[in-house]
Parts: sequence; C-alpha cells; structure tokens
Amino acid sequence: MNQEEKKYMGQRIKEMRKIRGMLQEDLANKLNLDRASISNYERGRSVPPGNILSRIADALGTSSDYLLGKTENSDPVSPEAEFVQNLELSSDELYEKYNFTVDGQPITKEQFERVLAYLRAEQGLERKRRNKSNE
Repeated sequence: MNQEEKKYMGQRIKEMRKIRGMLQEDLANKLNLDRASISNYERGRSVPPGNILSRIADALGTSSDYLLGKTENSDPVSPEAEFVQNLELSSDELYEKYNFTVDGQPITKEQFERVLAYLRAEQGLERKRRNKSNE
C-alpha cells in the first residue's frame, strides 16, 4: 500500500469514527488497542493488519472495503446482501461461485440445474396467476 492509499484509508477511519461520535480513545478501548495505534492509522503512518482492519470496520459500522477505498458505500454488506446482489449471475456462475448443499451434502450441477428449472417454472406460474387476477 502506497503512502497516498494509507492516508486515504486513515481519512476514512477518522471520518467514520467522528460520524459515530467516538474519540480515538473510545475506538482504541473498544478494540483493546492503544490510542497511538488509532492515531497512526488515521494519519496514514501505519496500516492495520487485516484482522484489526476488520475489527475497526465492525466497530465503526462499515466495511473493510469502504475503509480501503474499494467502494463509496459506507454501509456494511452482509453475506446475505451480497448473495442477493449476485442473483443475476448465470446458473453456471452461481454454481461455480457458491457451494450449494442439501443435508450437508454438495449437490451436483445437474441437481442444481433441476432446482433452477423448478424455480423458473414456479415464477412463470405465479406471473400467470397475477396476470389472470389483474384481468
């Protein structure tokens, strides 16, 4: 990480800390760190290790990606929200990206395709029902 990226990350940590109404000391206490570490992160003098960065993001109610400047959205993204955002992937992409299991056993690609076909058929029936009720 270059110096500019360190400073940018530090600015974001400081910004979120202030939005949350916290002092450096408050954040340090919450993370069991010393205030000097928080100060060094905010000034871009040092970079928190990954596990500390994750804890900082959690304490500030944001995501590591936001603190790192990878996104402009300061709202944390839950795994469920990420899954929903990716539902528009093709069936091949979905199958490759996620590990689908039933009763603890992985499902085959063919089983996965059948489940998707069933869901698509159900959606089609539901659309037909809605259209008939709107007539």
